[in-house]
Amino acid sequence: MSSTLTSPRRRPLSLLLTVLAVVTAACGTNSPDPETRLNSAVENTFDGAFSYTLTVDADRAALEAMGDGAGDAATFLQTFGFSGVVDGEDGRSFAIDLGGNAPLLELRTFSDEAFYVNVGLNDFLSLAGAGAFDPRDELAPALDALGFEDEVKAAVLDALDGKWVGVEGELDVARLQALMGADAPTVDEEEASEAAAELFGDDAAGFFERYVTIVETVAEDDTERFEVAFELRELMRAMGELNQRVGAEGSDALTDVEADLQDLPETVPGTVIVDEGHVTLIRLDVADTARQAGAELEGAIVLQVAFADFDDVEPLSRPEGATVLTDEQFTDAMAKLIGLTGGL
Repeated sequence: MSSTLTSPRRRPLSLLLTVLAVVTAACGTNSPDPETRLNSAVENTFDGAFSYTLTVDADRAALEAMGDGAGDAATFLQTFGFSGVVDGEDGRSFAIDLGGNAPLLELRTFSDEAFYVNVGLNDFLSLAGAGAFDPRDELAPALDALGFEDEVKAAVLDALDGKWVGVEGELDVARLQALMGADAPTVDEEEASEAAAELFGDDAAGFFERYVTIVETVAEDDTERFEVAFELRELMRAMGELNQRVGAEGSDALTDVEADLQDLPETVPGTVIVDEGHVTLIRLDVADTARQAGAELEGAIVLQVAFADFDDVEPLSRPEGATVLTDEQFTDAMAKLIGLTGGL
């Protein structure tokens, strides 16, 4: 009698169980191909709420290679950084920090309905070794001469004095474009949005799928490291095509970009860290990229973007006590300021 393991009647069942085991394993979090795992982590990260910080780190060899300005460069790189929050609703914040007690600049946006800005002008002047600036003493008479109404004048002075200023309402983009110069091209927003989605993908995962190539993966427990290559030339080429498609007719943007691309490396080496299904770190080797482009640069210069607080961010609030302008007041103020400087 044939054994149970070799019985012809049992072979189909054994084969079926084997197939089911393979299919079940393929549905697990660790078994899909690396591209699928990375794209899933990118989608999980950018589709929800999160906070982020961007920093630049350079070692001594890289700073010495910068020459006489190494000391200033070191100070700048050690204090410089971006940070922000995406609250998962309609709020986003962005801040620039140069090592002061408060951000040099902080911006909060709420969909297309409003934005608020706080500029730490005196903090920046202090870091630069300059004296404090009092906008009310030095600019108020000039604003009066330009005919600024009281609310707009107060907003300009508050902005220069390090206070929150907001603009609420839908900006007249066509008028702002006209203020920037008569030759400025009119952009069809719907056409631009469609072209951007076609060239760069509908979301962050689509962007990564097109412009990030995985070179190597290393997994440790719930963390996985992806050594990647960012397709720099392809990205710049797509940006040139977008500019041509939505810009002025007859634009030679693609020709210009193709010429500039000859001085750029094909790719930028980088690392993406994924922890428990979210991207926690993106690291780019700036120095190596410069060397690929022909620069003689020793040491390491690394740009890092860290992500945290996934789906655990408080909704952003509009700053209390902010001086608020309507979209029309803001556009009128821009017209007067541009008129004063003779246009851009």
